[in-house]
Formats: sequence, C-alpha cells, structure tokens
Amino acid sequence: MTTRNMMRRNSTLLPQGTCALLCLALLSQVSGGAEYFHSDNHHQFPASESPLWMGDFNAMSLRGRSIDENGFIFIKDGHFHNKSGRVRFFGLNMTHAMFAPKEDAVEMARQLEGLGVNLLRAHYMDFIDIWGGSFRLFGDPTYNYEDFDADQLDRVDFFFSELKKRGIYVYLDFHSGWHYRNTDTYRMKEYTQQGLLANGKGVDTFVPELIEQQKWYIKRIMNHVNPYTGLAYKDDPLFAMMEINNENAFYRCMLTYADKTDKLPQVFRDALQTLWQEYLEEQYGS
Repeated sequence: MTTRNMMRRNSTLLPQGTCALLCLALLSQVSGGAEYFHSDNHHQFPASESPLWMGDFNAMSLRGRSIDENGFIFIKDGHFHNKSGRVRFFGLNMTHAMFAPKEDAVEMARQLEGLGVNLLRAHYMDFIDIWGGSFRLFGDPTYNYEDFDADQLDRVDFFFSELKKRGIYVYLDFHSGWHYRNTDTYRMKEYTQQGLLANGKGVDTFVPELIEQQKWYIKRIMNHVNPYTGLAYKDDPLFAMMEINNENAFYRCMLTYADKTDKLPQVFRDALQTLWQEYLEEQYGS
C-alpha cells in the first residue's frame, strides 16, 4: 500500500485537505537521512519546529500495548487488524536514511513518533547502501550484490528497533534497486550498463533465474536476526507489510526503460516467445 493510499484510507478521520497537508509536512520536516543519500541537494527541517509536532510522548500509552504484545498485522473484513482490534496507519516513505548513525536514528524515530507516524516504508533499502557501496543514480552495475555489509545492516537493525520501541511499524520492500547477477543465459550487468534495463525490472516477472534471485534476497533478509530485538525479520510483528517487487510491471518497464519492446535484448524476446508458445499449446493443444 502506498503512502497515498494509506492517507486516503484515513481521510474520513480528518478534515478535507488535511491529509495532503500532513503528507507534505511530514515528508519535508523529518530531519536526518540526507547525508546518507550521498547527495548535496538536501535540507533538514526538524519535526519539532512543525506546527504538527505533538511533543515527546510514549505512543504505547495511547495504543495500549506494544507491537510484540499486539502481534502480527492481519486482514479482517477488508481492514488491518492486530490482537487489539482494527489498526489505522499514518505513514510515509523513507529512502536511504535507515542507514543513519545510531545517534541520528534515535532522533529520527523520536521525531516520527512526535508527528504521529505509525508506519514507515523502508524504500530502496536494498539499493546499494546495504551492500556497502556508495550511491549512484542507478546503482553500480559492477557491484557483486553478494553479501550484506555488516556495519550497514547493523545500522538498519538498530533503527528498526528504535521504531519498534515507539510503536512504529515497518513496510519492507524486497526489490527496488539492487541489480541481478549474471546467469549462464542472461548478462544482466551488461544490459544495465547499456541502459537496456533498469535493475532487471519487467523481465524479472517471467525469467526463472531472476525470480530465484529474488527468492535468494528475501530469504537472506527475512532469516536475518536483529540483535537489538532478538528476532528474525520473519518472526517480528514489526513488519506490517512487505512488497516483493516495486514497480516492475512488464509493459510499464518496457515503455519507461527500454523505450519500446524492439529494444529488448533478443534473449528476453526469445523467452517470451517460448512462454507464449507453451501457453497456446496448453490452451489449444497445438
């Protein structure tokens, strides 16, 4: 669920127009994170200077029970629920800033809580930072994307634990930006360097080798044990929702990244043709 949809879900609780104003305020006023994006084009707006600031308070006192006590989020009658009943989320995206130094992570979690946020989307966590690389607009296609950087992962673990203490759930992305490794059939690094594909998007919906690499990443991150919570990600109710692959519809990616399908590398065209032929034979027997 996107931030926009989460805001729409809660719009009946707020005066008309309030949701848009709150979104703008939240996105601009949470400090921290800019320097971890490796960019000079940023500004910091401490949340405590916002008219939305509710001061330092313990969100647990309002919600009654901790995330662990409430258990996993589930769907009931079309709405989010936990053990305590229906849950409404007010959240936003965060990119790269989840790798902040620990002293900043504490402050960011405090500011998010003070603004009433109870869900944070950890977007592009997989992009380059978690592998120990430095930021580039489309990542580094020469990077091996094999092993997580221990120090970077430790920063994420600590930040997530701080969010959890304050009753802030996490929406976790699995494939937003990391690059697929080469296979025997597909030269993924070359395709990316040539600008033919962006992070394998689109073709990773039907190429088995790329689907297996997605599973590999998901298993790695979900089986990882956060030393600050003592729980593997898969066992932690902190993670309210997860997104397997971000913005990877084939038709969209071909129009956006490859310009037209005639620029799609032949090896993928052949794979699509094979799948189409198999479908026709299965459906019609010839």
